[in-house]
Amino acid sequence: MYVNIYRDALIAIYPNIKTLMCYFHVAYCCKKNLRSHPAATQKLICDVIYNLHCSVSQQEFEGRYREVSARWRIDFPEFARYFNTQWISGHFTNWKIYCSAPGIASTNNALESFNNVIKRCYTLNARHSLSALVDLFMEWLVFDISMDLKDLRKCYELRRLPSLEVKQKSEAIDESNYVIREERNALVTYRKHGNVETYHVSCLNGTCTCRCYIRMGYCKHLLHAHAWLNEDRDYVIIDR
Repeated sequence: MYVNIYRDALIAIYPNIKTLMCYFHVAYCCKKNLRSHPAATQKLICDVIYNLHCSVSQQEFEGRYREVSARWRIDFPEFARYFNTQWISGHFTNWKIYCSAPGIASTNNALESFNNVIKRCYTLNARHSLSALVDLFMEWLVFDISMDLKDLRKCYELRRLPSLEVKQKSEAIDESNYVIREERNALVTYRKHGNVETYHVSCLNGTCTCRCYIRMGYCKHLLHAHAWLNEDRDYVIIDR
C-alpha cells in the first residue's frame, strides 16, 4: 500500500516519471508464488522469466510472452493469472532490460549502489564504531566530495570496470569462431559462425547491440573491438 501511495505522489509531482522495477524482486516474488511446485518446475519457469527479462525490445518481449503464456495457461493456470496481473498489466511492468539505459543500477533503489561505494572505498567492508565512522568520513569522504565540487564533477562518480569473466570471454574471440569485419568510424561487426545474428560495436560511442551490453553496459565484443583496433581495452569503462 505504502509503495503505491509513494508512487502516486511521485507521478503527481513528476507526471512523466518512469517507474523501474527491480528484476531481483520480480524473480523473488515469482519463486515465492511457485513454492508449491516441484523444484524442477520452479527452475524451468524461472529460466523462462529470465529469458523474458533479457528481451531487447517490446516487440521481442511480446512475441516471447505470447508463446510462453499460452503454455502457462494450460500447465500452470494460477501462476499464469498471477504473473499477468502483477508483472504484465500492473504498475510495475518495467523490469525488462530494454526499459532502462545500459549499465544502470539493477536494484530497485540506486542508493544501494552508493552504499556499495562507501563500503568498498571507505570502510573497506569492515565494521566501525560510530565515532570511528564519523572520523573516517570527515577525513576521506568529505574531502573527496569537496574536490568533486571544486572540479565541477559529479559526486560519487565512479566508473564500472569490466569483470574478469567478460575479459576472459573477449580473449576467446578470434576469427576461428567469429566473422569479424572492421568498418568505417571505428565500427566493428561480429557474427558467430553458424549464427545469423550480427552484433555491431561502436568504439567511438562505447556501445554494442548484444544483450550483455544492454544489461551490463559493457560486453566481450566491445573489449575485443578495442584490442582489434589496437586500443587499450583497460579504458573500456562506462558511467553507472
